[in-house]
Amino acid sequence: MTPWSTAAIGDVAEIVSGATPKTGDAAYWDGGVPWATPRDLSCLEGPTIALTERTLTSAGLASCAASLLPAGSVLLSSRAPIGHVAINTVPMATNQGFKSLVPHRGLLEAKYAYHWLRANTAYLESLGNGATFKELSKAALSRVSIPLPPMEEQLRIAAILDQADALRAKRREALAAVKALTRSIFVSVFGHPLVNDRGWPERELQGLGRVVTGKTPPTAEQAMFGGPIPFVTPGDLGSGRPPKRTLTEAGATHSRVVRRGATLVCCIGATIGKVGRAECASAFNQQINAVEWNEAVHDAYGYASLEFRRGVIAAAGTSTTLPLLNKSGFQRLRIPVPPSELQLEYARQVRLAERVATDHSTQLDQFDVLFASLQDRAFKGDL
Repeated sequence: MTPWSTAAIGDVAEIVSGATPKTGDAAYWDGGVPWATPRDLSCLEGPTIALTERTLTSAGLASCAASLLPAGSVLLSSRAPIGHVAINTVPMATNQGFKSLVPHRGLLEAKYAYHWLRANTAYLESLGNGATFKELSKAALSRVSIPLPPMEEQLRIAAILDQADALRAKRREALAAVKALTRSIFVSVFGHPLVNDRGWPERELQGLGRVVTGKTPPTAEQAMFGGPIPFVTPGDLGSGRPPKRTLTEAGATHSRVVRRGATLVCCIGATIGKVGRAECASAFNQQINAVEWNEAVHDAYGYASLEFRRGVIAAAGTSTTLPLLNKSGFQRLRIPVPPSELQLEYARQVRLAERVATDHSTQLDQFDVLFASLQDRAFKGDL
C-alpha cells in the first residue's frame, strides 16, 4: 500500500469555473481567445487541446465570468457530461460546463492530475447533483482527495500512462484506417454510392429482402432477459462490441429476430441512420428497422449501401419531438443493385480487411485491460 500522503484537490490546484458571453452579441465572438465546451473535449484523440470550435474576443472574455486559463491547466467537464478531461496547450477559456484545475507549481503535475481524473470518472459522476442533469460543483471537487506522491514520481507515473495510452491510440487509428479502406474499396468497385454514377439499376428495400421493425419484450418479465440471444439497441450499433442485453428463447418470441448478416438501422431519435450488422441471429428493439437481404443483394454490399446513406435516412425522417422514419418510409428507400459477381468480389475484399480489423480490435481490447491495470496500480503506489 502506498505511503503517499493525500490532499484535497482545492489545496493543490486553483479550481476555475467557466462562463458564456451573450450569444447574440457579435462583438463577443470569433476573436483570438479559444473557448472550450464539453463537446470540444469529446472529439479529442489525445490528452491535449489547442483549438476549439468557437472563440471569443477580448471583449467577450471581459463581459462574462470566464477566466483565461494558463497553458498547462487541466480542463474537467463538470456537466453534460461529468468527466471529460484535457490539458490546454495554449491559454484558453471555457464555458460554464467546466471546473478546471490550475495546478500549484511544485505540488501537482498536470499530466498526473489528468490521468487520475480519467481513472476516477465514475467517482466524480457520483458526486454530481441535479434533477435535470447532474453537475459537479466547485465545492465538491475541491474536497476530493487525491494521492500526492513526490513530483518526480508524479512525472514517472504520467509518462508510463502516456505511453500505454499511446499504444491504445495507435490501435484505434489502425481500426479507423481499415474502415476507411473498406469505404474506398466500395467506391472503387461500385462508384459513388449516393450519385450512382455508373448507372446501376435502383430498387426499393422492400423488393430486396424482408424488412422488419424490432420490438422489446415486457421489461417486467425477468424470464425474458438474460438468455443466449443478443438484443440490439441503437447504442450497440457500430460499437464493435456485443450487445449489452440478451434475451431468452421466451423473450425472443415477444421480440423480432433476424438472421446473421441482416443490416440493422436506427430509425428514430438523435442517432437516426446509425447502421449495424447482426453478427448472429439477433433480436432488436422498436427503434430499429432491419433488412434480411435476398439473393439480389449480398449482405456486405447491403450493409455498406445503407451505411453510406445515414444522411439520406435522417433526411427522410419526419420530425415532431424526435426525428422518425417508420417502416413504411424506410422500406421505400432505394439503393443501386450492381451485378452479383461485383458484390461477391467486394465481399471477398472486405472479408480480408475485416480480418485485419479483428486483429487490431483484439489488440485494442488487450491494451485496454493493460491500461486499466496500470491505472489501478499507479495510484496505489504499486507501479
